[in-house]
Amino acid sequence: MTDAIPYERATSGDAARGEIMRLLQKFGAESVGFMDSFQDGAVLLQFEYRGRQVSLRASAHGWAALYLRAHPWNNRRRYSQDQWRAANPDKRKD
Repeated sequence: MTDAIPYERATSGDAARGEIMRLLQKFGAESVGFMDSFQDGAVLLQFEYRGRQVSLRASAHGWAALYLRAHPWNNRRRYSQDQWRAANPDKRKD
């Protein structure tokens, strides 16, 4: 069994963002915003807490690599290992 991957079972990015916004509101954040950087595959989360601006940057590429390590190709997949590697170029050959 692998460790849990954050938001692995999220059905959409909007649901994950909604959950983050609700959590930050409960902790007392005064404002919350997200910005997508399509070029480098990152999401920027900014919020204000007790008068201070907080910025967090998360890479989708890093999350994807984590997911692929936790869920490697196996022979029960609907496609061959070569097709899987072509669809996941960050995954090195084992």
